[in-house]
Amino acid sequence: MESIGVFSQIWLKIVVLITKRDKIRQVITKTQKFWKNDIPGSGNSELLRLLHKATNIFLTYICLSTCMFLFKPLLVRGTTIYYYYPIQQIPWFVSYAIEFYVTVVTMLLVIGCNLFISVLIVIGAGQFSNLNAKIKQLDIEKIKDKEDLQICMVELSGDVEYHDFLIEYVKLLDDIFAKLFAILMAIVTALLCMNMYVLSQPNTQLVDLIRCGTMVCALTTEFLFLYGVPAQTLMDEVVTRCL
Repeated sequence: MESIGVFSQIWLKIVVLITKRDKIRQVITKTQKFWKNDIPGSGNSELLRLLHKATNIFLTYICLSTCMFLFKPLLVRGTTIYYYYPIQQIPWFVSYAIEFYVTVVTMLLVIGCNLFISVLIVIGAGQFSNLNAKIKQLDIEKIKDKEDLQICMVELSGDVEYHDFLIEYVKLLDDIFAKLFAILMAIVTALLCMNMYVLSQPNTQLVDLIRCGTMVCALTTEFLFLYGVPAQTLMDEVVTRCL
């Protein structure tokens, strides 16, 4: 069941990315129109640094968890990666090679999908932070004549237009990933319960303890730091009142 939960999580993401490919193309197209330079006072650089740290933590835990899956048959005789009954007609090294390949490919897909989704959320939050910082720079008190007023109105009009553009970007993200995150929450909760059940068994081995511990950390890091915190930051930037 644990393996089914892990596989269902990644294939759910892949199915969503494939079925929503037209909207994902729209999202990627919109990112090409993002401001290239940070505005003074923007938190975009800090958001990217936090994403980098969260990514490193996630990669550490997911790699350790994967290693525990891969190496258990080598450490504990008579076991398999996915806890099925070995088929006697198939040589052990053949079945292990197949399991090894499937596990590595799956984990690479997990890493790729998670980072792709997280980056889309974070760069959106960064652009809103840039926009908010730019609007804060507008100083109405410096307007002395009609020419200054005209310049201010042009800048403000451009900012409003860019704000509407970013709102469309957020709506696309919501349309693509809202249901996905709801289902993922259920899957992650189920996986955490499965791991707690494994840890509660009296015959649990040390390799299982390490594997379950690293998987719990990986799932928590994935859902909290790659999805939850960036999404909340994005919403905070969207509703920030700059004037």
